[in-house]
Amino acid sequence: MSWWNTANKNRNLAVGLVKHAEGWAVAKVMAQGGDRWQLSAYRWLASSGSSNEDRKSLQMLIKTMGLKGLPCHYVLADEDYQLFLLESPKLEGEELVQAMGWQIKDLLPYPVQEAVVDVFSVPQSTAKAGKTMVNVVASPQAQILEIAKEVTELGLELESVDISELAMGAVMRMSGAHPRGEALAILQPGQGELLVFSQGQLAMSRKFELAYRAEVDEPLPTDQLLLELQRTLDYYERQLGQLPPAKIRLAAKHLHESKLDDAFKQALNTPIELLHLDAQWLAYKDEAEGEFSALMAAGGALRGLLASGRLVIASDSGRGVA
Repeated sequence: MSWWNTANKNRNLAVGLVKHAEGWAVAKVMAQGGDRWQLSAYRWLASSGSSNEDRKSLQMLIKTMGLKGLPCHYVLADEDYQLFLLESPKLEGEELVQAMGWQIKDLLPYPVQEAVVDVFSVPQSTAKAGKTMVNVVASPQAQILEIAKEVTELGLELESVDISELAMGAVMRMSGAHPRGEALAILQPGQGELLVFSQGQLAMSRKFELAYRAEVDEPLPTDQLLLELQRTLDYYERQLGQLPPAKIRLAAKHLHESKLDDAFKQALNTPIELLHLDAQWLAYKDEAEGEFSALMAAGGALRGLLASGRLVIASDSGRGVA
């Protein structure tokens, strides 16, 4: 999915940019040929509470990181878009986008005429009883235009506007995902989201409330989390007729191995483990917001490099991280 495209196909560098309520995450990713890539730089800029001051600070950060003029892949925050999994009519291209926009018009908190709508496919195997499913994304058009203006003012070249589910999917794909498919549970203060990937594509996603503040010494609400994970997998298997993913990986701020005991890891038929990060990610664990925000920003850049052909999917036998 991309709501912008000014790609320079000759570049092997890309910037991922994510705006959170608490600040900005900025990542610089380099494609090194084939499936090899490197997270060259990452910074977190905490918000001052003033949009003008934040813009000035971010412009300075972009300059000091040597990012000016590079292609930028902007990842929307969860509250900035809506995502739906719906049955698709037998249409393609712009006709399909228009048809799906009509289907979601009563589900949006604003008029569909003021929305930018896009669709992206789900794995063929996710279809049930001959039905074809698609993911539909909508975001206010005024917001997308404001992002384009903001990125240009920062001295970056906007190449795409993306969503967090697909950005995290790129991280999974480039980190040696199991060929049978995997799920990624993202835990944030007050809520969780389970993303299920199959054949390298997002098969489904589900958000749920979670009594978790993601603080350093806070234990996981294991009973509640297991219940929500099981509910999602039940729907995936029974309603969509799919095999369960090979594993569930967890990602969150301040999430470490000591918070996961063996009973929790084996409580479901699908094993649970941390999203293990390579050394280059862990280099940023002391940066404010830590490596979790780096995942989102770098995922946006990885998506751009994959889409342009400057990066290819890692083989099943190993990772593509330098």
